[in-house]
Amino acid sequence: DHGGDIDHEIDFCSKYSHRCLTRFYGFLKKNQTIIGFIYEFQSNGSLLHYSEIDEFYCIIVIARLFEVIEYFHSNSLIHRDLSPSNILINHDNLPYISDFETIRQLEKNQDFLPDYNLTNNIGSSFYSSPELDIGQKVSYKTDIYSFGLIIYFLFNKENMWKSFCSDKS
Repeated sequence: DHGGDIDHEIDFCSKYSHRCLTRFYGFLKKNQTIIGFIYEFQSNGSLLHYSEIDEFYCIIVIARLFEVIEYFHSNSLIHRDLSPSNILINHDNLPYISDFETIRQLEKNQDFLPDYNLTNNIGSSFYSSPELDIGQKVSYKTDIYSFGLIIYFLFNKENMWKSFCSDKS
């Protein structure tokens, strides 16, 4: 039996793909049980440690991230963990969005995820929205909030909260 997050990643990888998402190739299986995922290798690491960021590159990242968020939201999906560490850079220096286990899908006529779908501690607290941090209902706005903080990071080379406090609470 899989944990909930791996089931969400299996479901997402089985149904969705986009040119700005890390390419998914298949599953690793042991005795018919999925034990891992095969993704395209992104040889330049994550945006968090990428040193080739100039204004032109910022626009490329913003455009590709916007395209992915639009794709997610048009498919009733919320990523919930967008951050520079989840934007991977390939050998051609193109950014790709990764880390799909936190994605959740809204049901028809839902404006937010019900409480049972929430996971408060999903990793990127500097880039997560306040409602996610405190366990309130998460909506599309959660990804938009993270998008804004990533834009700040791109142009300032640090997370926004670093200048306000040493630990976001």
